[in-house]
Amino acid sequence: RVFGILFLILSIFTVIAILFSPWFIMVFAPGYSIDSDSQRFMLASEMLKITFPYLLLVSLTAFSGAVLNFKGHFWGPAFTPVWLNVAMITAALVLTPYFDSPIVALAWGVFSGGVLQLSFQIPFLLKIGLLPRIRFDGFRDPHIRKTFSLMVPALLGVSVVQISLLVDIVFASFLQTGSVSWLYYSDRLMQFPLGVLGVALATVVLPYLSKAYQNQQEGHYQQGFRWALGVVTLIGLPAALGLGLLSLPLLTTLFQYGQFSSSDTLAAKGALMAFAGGLWAFMSIKILTSAYYARQNLKTPVIYAAFSLALNIVLNFIFIKFLAHVGLALATTCSAFMNMILLSYGLKRRGWVKYQIERQTWLFWGRLAIALSAMLVFVLFAKGSDEWWFNQTAGFRALRLTGIVAGSIIIYFSLLRCLGLRLQYFLGSNRN
Repeated sequence: RVFGILFLILSIFTVIAILFSPWFIMVFAPGYSIDSDSQRFMLASEMLKITFPYLLLVSLTAFSGAVLNFKGHFWGPAFTPVWLNVAMITAALVLTPYFDSPIVALAWGVFSGGVLQLSFQIPFLLKIGLLPRIRFDGFRDPHIRKTFSLMVPALLGVSVVQISLLVDIVFASFLQTGSVSWLYYSDRLMQFPLGVLGVALATVVLPYLSKAYQNQQEGHYQQGFRWALGVVTLIGLPAALGLGLLSLPLLTTLFQYGQFSSSDTLAAKGALMAFAGGLWAFMSIKILTSAYYARQNLKTPVIYAAFSLALNIVLNFIFIKFLAHVGLALATTCSAFMNMILLSYGLKRRGWVKYQIERQTWLFWGRLAIALSAMLVFVLFAKGSDEWWFNQTAGFRALRLTGIVAGSIIIYFSLLRCLGLRLQYFLGSNRN
């Protein structure tokens, strides 16, 4: 029944988006609609028609993956995202010569990736006998209604970063051509550590905190929360530092090919540095909201997220005048820190979390500062000049970047270990 309602709602929304794609572009990228050259507007409308069904396909894929995970099947859902990359790479290499605008080939790659992802799940569902039958009679089922009523505040609470990026795109559409792409590429690099580490930690800690709360094990709840925030800090701060310092090497190595020029790299560099400054806050928000959800409080994170989003919009109006697209990224970072502060204050005010400033806390931050400083010096020395990255081939860029990242990781964690930090605790072996 959940599958059927999800399928029905998303199908209707997809059909509406396809039929009225120009109106969607006018709403979410209004700068394109008033452009003197209508080519961007028409191309965006065409690509939206092609790619929008991916929303339906990937949502049903996520639903299927949740069913498989519940039944103990993990490798299939974990491998599924690979098919999107395969489809997009294949489209870029094979289909681009057949389109007047080569970018349209990538749009079809996205659509094909969605079909492949959902199709890949079907044999696994058949094997366990849980391939859903589409039913639309669940609207009056109280359990189904409760499920969807809980989804709305939960989605709003955890999606403030994505909504902020959408707001940024609306503002960026009024700026010079390329601004939306510069923000997008920068966000993709920022989302990598956030998605791999922040989301993974939140996924792990939420059931742990929920179980501790339900069993009235307040000590375990506090310990699990502190452990999760400690891991976020331990990994998030060096990730943010590395992302900011290596913004130009990352962009040149990964994106500076074909139509993506050195000027595009320099423009995207500023946005990436601004996003990197908020990575720790973005990751912490995932853990802080989990602490609320574990206590079945879904409304408070939504209120704080709404306030932070409003702040983001106000800051967009201010920063865009002085920093253009970089100001939009900076506004998102500032609103993320505000959201983090509000969530932390709310937990402390309710007495749900106790922030204890002890001798071990000062030692932890002192060791962290020393290790981060050593990493900073190493990266600044090892990355060299910007001109080197602009003038080298892809192979040399990738080789040097890999060496810098590996060296930074070794220096950071080795120095922490030498300073006496118990890394085993953060890896979970002594958490209990």
